[in-house]
Amino acid sequence: MKDFVQASKKISFLYHGIILASLVGEVVMLWQLERVVPVLYPGFVAFLLFHLVYHIILFVIAKRSGRLDYLVTWGLFLMFNLLYDSFLALVFLGLSFGM
Repeated sequence: MKDFVQASKKISFLYHGIILASLVGEVVMLWQLERVVPVLYPGFVAFLLFHLVYHIILFVIAKRSGRLDYLVTWGLFLMFNLLYDSFLALVFLGLSFGM
């Protein structure tokens, strides 16, 4: 039982740590968008693939933990990221057409 609790705490820390780190990274990117755009624009596909990979990792962690609140948190985080990514895509599309 003690091992299960320790494993659960490790999964919880990992799960919430990944979410916190990616949120901080995305807020900084949004805040510094003018400086980040030249860096991200050539690799925008890689940027989107990175988002996809960490969402898959978060989903696997949430699913394996068996906790409904992790799945709900993952779903809310996914919705936030889809909105954010679509905003970035519109910004990059506008920049590519010189708007």
